[in-house]
Amino acid sequence: PNDIRYQLYINGSLTPIELTADTLDNAPGGRKKYMLKNLSINTTYKLNLQVKNIKTGAVSKNSSYITVKTFDNRTADF
Repeated sequence: PNDIRYQLYINGSLTPIELTADTLDNAPGGRKKYMLKNLSINTTYKLNLQVKNIKTGAVSKNSSYITVKTFDNRTADF
């Protein structure tokens, strides 16, 4: 829906990356995915997601944080 924005917080940032349905790709099982770019090698990141309805202003509760770690070497971007 056009009224929905996904707000991705990285490492407790107060300013999220705002994602729309157009910026998300389809993934198996009806899920959506988003590729973070320009991450540092061999670094751990803490991610949190909220959903916001820009028409009503309603915001979801914070999701649980997940922790991810990048590879310790550069990989090709296919």
